[in-house]
Formats: sequence, structure tokens, C-alpha cells
Amino acid sequence: MNARNAPVGRSLMLVNAAHPVPASALPERLERVRGVNGDIPLERTAARALRGLVSAVGGDGLVLAVSGFRSRGEQEAIWDEAVAENGVAFARSYVARPGCSEHETGLAVDVTLATEPYDFIRPSFPDEGIGREFRRSAARFGFIERYRAGEEPVTGIAAEPWHFRYVGAHAPVIEQLDLPLEAYVARLRRGTSAERPLRACGLLIWWQPEGEPMPRTPFPLIGASVTNEGGIVLVGCDGHGA
Repeated sequence: MNARNAPVGRSLMLVNAAHPVPASALPERLERVRGVNGDIPLERTAARALRGLVSAVGGDGLVLAVSGFRSRGEQEAIWDEAVAENGVAFARSYVARPGCSEHETGLAVDVTLATEPYDFIRPSFPDEGIGREFRRSAARFGFIERYRAGEEPVTGIAAEPWHFRYVGAHAPVIEQLDLPLEAYVARLRRGTSAERPLRACGLLIWWQPEGEPMPRTPFPLIGASVTNEGGIVLVGCDGHGA
């Protein structure tokens, strides 16, 4: 694979109040994972990664999905119900407005433990036992804890220790840099190029303005992703290591 024919995916798609879900972000293929009330749909790659993660930490039957892919209509219903039951301030903190939810991409999943009380909006996912092992292993399978405490001014969402987002190969890098997704995408946009890639975790990562010709690369590419900010992020293997 080289930069000229790298398939462009959506794993690094930025979705928040300032970056609504574009029509092109709707998942093309869904697969189901084990949920609290039957199987839950996720984008296919994210679903397979989640099943691998759960199995790796011994969580089969113990770590369950609460919510995965949601249609726009489902997100609207959840928003309206949250506003009606708890008010606008609560809804803004824990429920993204319709069109601005990562769940609409199929790349986000809310999880809980089978032993915990089930709450659709704020499921419990303690940082202990299997919950802790899940968090420690998440990046290895392409997931990040998306809304962490202290990052609310950047993400616009209250801390949600149950909400995980699939970002693929970027997960270990985001974990190493200790950044929210918004800050990570901004760092790539402002500080990288094909000539000045970010080197981290054995990868070369850089921002490519959308619509510009892809450069040839002397190293193999893992892939590329649109960002919802007018650019594409390319990921290659760094032959010189991390």
C-alpha cells in the first residue's frame, strides 16, 4: 500500500458540537456485539475490535454494550427524553445533540458490567477489576476513553467513563500523548506534514489537506482517515521505531 492508493476510512472522524456528523460518516457495515438487552450494532471494524478486547480481558458475558450505533431519529428521541426528564443542562452534559453524537458514526460504544445497575444514559463502569483491565488494554485494540474528567472544556461533554471510541492505530498514540481527541487532531493539523510527520509508537502520522494529491511514500502505509476538519490523516510504519 502506498499513499496514492491508501483506502480512506473514518476512524479519526471528529464529531462534537462544532463538527456535526456528515452524511458520509454513516457506517456502511454494521455488526452486533453482546449488549444488556440483546445485541447492539457497531461499525464492523469497531465491533470486531471490541469483541477482541472483551475476550482478552476475560470479560465475555461480564462487559456488555449499553449503546452502540444510533440513527439520527434515535439520537433525537434520547435527547428529547433527557431534556424532558432532567432538563437542558443535564442533556447538554451527557447527551450530544442530534447530529453531533459519535454514536451516529457507529464508532462509539457505551459499556457496563453485567453486575452493575443498568442506566442507559449514565451506565456504571468502575475502574477496578475487569473494568480496569478493559481500560488498560483498550488502546491495544484501537479504543480510547473519549470523555475523561478534566477535559470537559475541550470535549464539551461531562466525564463519561463508560464511553469508548474506536480510533484504530491512533489509540496508543493518543494514550501516550495523553490528549483528548480534539487536541490530538488539532496537533496533527497544525504541526505535521508529509515532510514533518509525528513519530510515535512506531508510526509516522501526518495531516494531508483534503483534495491535495497524495505523496508517494518510501514506507508502507497502514491507512488513512478523514477528520471532519478538511483534512486526511495518514499513518505509516516507522522503520526507525518509536
